[in-house]
Amino acid sequence: MGAFNPVEFSKAALRLGGLRLSCSEEQLLSLVRLLTHSLAFGPTSSWGPDVFIEIGALAAGLPDMSMSALVKEQIEGVTPLAVSLIPPKKFAVVFDQSQISVFSYEQAVAVTTSQRAALSDVQQTALAMVLTPWEDRPVDFRGRSSGLILSPSPLCFLVGLLTLRILLPCP
Repeated sequence: MGAFNPVEFSKAALRLGGLRLSCSEEQLLSLVRLLTHSLAFGPTSSWGPDVFIEIGALAAGLPDMSMSALVKEQIEGVTPLAVSLIPPKKFAVVFDQSQISVFSYEQAVAVTTSQRAALSDVQQTALAMVLTPWEDRPVDFRGRSSGLILSPSPLCFLVGLLTLRILLPCP
């Protein structure tokens, strides 16, 4: 694979990136090396979301250091397919809770059961927050959660008072 022409391979990346490749981690890493060649897409740090979208599943082969250095804009371009192809142990090491918290819903849904099992409690909480955004759960990412914030609306309070007034007889 290392003998492939980086320019030609970068042209094929769009087609290959949409496939569920059955490559080993080493093979994917070799393919990513072609993509980071100066004649292809250049260094990973210069990639925008458009490059990640274009290379699709091939992004799963990024080296650990490159993947752990991804910023919000780059993470937004990582396809759900690429997310699902990252080996579980690697997934748990390269994505911290702040990176997981910027996943889209589609990316979070793509996290496999084995990837989820490899995550720490804090990482799992970040993932759960992406999957259930309607819950208002402030989380201290040092490992503590204050749970749900429950605050009744004024309408609920009024309905409760009216119910009591109807159910309890006046003296």
